[in-house]
Amino acid sequence: MAGGVGQCLSQHRQQRIGHVAAQHTVERTVQGQLRAEPERDVRVAIRAGTRRPMDKSASSLAFKRFERKTVQAFASAGVAGIASSSGVGDPLLASMAAPLFGMSDAFVGVLTLSGVIGHFDVDDERIRSQLFDDALAASALLGAAP
Repeated sequence: MAGGVGQCLSQHRQQRIGHVAAQHTVERTVQGQLRAEPERDVRVAIRAGTRRPMDKSASSLAFKRFERKTVQAFASAGVAGIASSSGVGDPLLASMAAPLFGMSDAFVGVLTLSGVIGHFDVDDERIRSQLFDDALAASALLGAAP
């Protein structure tokens, strides 16, 4: 994904709602990730051999739901197309993710927001709506047809 698009969206989201924003791009595997880190540290530690339910994270749910669909399918779904999870990889973190589409309406990745449970509500319609709008805007910048 073009670094400028992802970086701009990530920084914009961080400033607007104060949560970590990450974007993941794919071509069968994750190719890149951008993050806008909050002003205070969020530390995640994973021990070697620790198992994580990666298939239940918001990002993986968005990947599974939209990997063979178009931007029009996401637009039709509205905010219901936003995937979310709480306490999956870390019992204190929640996240929500929206798909990103590029040229020829091909699925290219997800835009993810995450934060600490209690401060970040995955059911907050305002945040879900902003993420939906940002994913559509990013998709348009990446070449998806509206």
